[in-house]
Amino acid sequence: MGLCARHRPGCGTLGAVKALETATGKEFFAQIVAEPDDDAPRLVLADWLQERGDPFGEFIALQVKKPNHKRIKTLRLDHYSDWMGPLIDVVDPFSVKFVRGFIDSMSLTSDYWPDARTLRLIKAAVGAPQLALVTRLVLERGVGGGGLHNERGSMMEAPRGRGKQIPIVAFLLHPVLRHLTEVSGSFGPEVRAALTGKVRWSVPD
Repeated sequence: MGLCARHRPGCGTLGAVKALETATGKEFFAQIVAEPDDDAPRLVLADWLQERGDPFGEFIALQVKKPNHKRIKTLRLDHYSDWMGPLIDVVDPFSVKFVRGFIDSMSLTSDYWPDARTLRLIKAAVGAPQLALVTRLVLERGVGGGGLHNERGSMMEAPRGRGKQIPIVAFLLHPVLRHLTEVSGSFGPEVRAALTGKVRWSVPD
């Protein structure tokens, strides 16, 4: 099974392997999500993918067994765009950290965060393997952006004529980010209050 082509219309995952869209693939991945600290389910999936000639399987196996292997860098460079899919337009590539085969942390950048377009990309990625194990997010303002929150601190503003205001809390607590534990960004008091006890927050350096 090959990788889903970048930005292909109708691609329901973040450029993840097509094999993970099968019943067997979903079952294997669900086990990983259910037991994120256990390497065994990851290696089962890695073996299954490698049997099908999918480079993502090799990537997972190497990160679990030999995290310093030079082949890891080659695989990432060759397949990064495919594995990131629609998020490639809003993710800082230098911030993405893969841990044991899946993204653990990354920075998302947008002039207005999250604007309607960005949220559509995120919604399109619901259930995608490369988001389901993220534990840390940094929300950054893009060059020329208008700031991370309005005066009340509870919403990010979309550019005029390009969508409505989107509650940042709803985004951060979206089911796709089920393992998210830490968020860094310049939030107002309402956002911090809503995240208390659910997600750790910090102000970026």
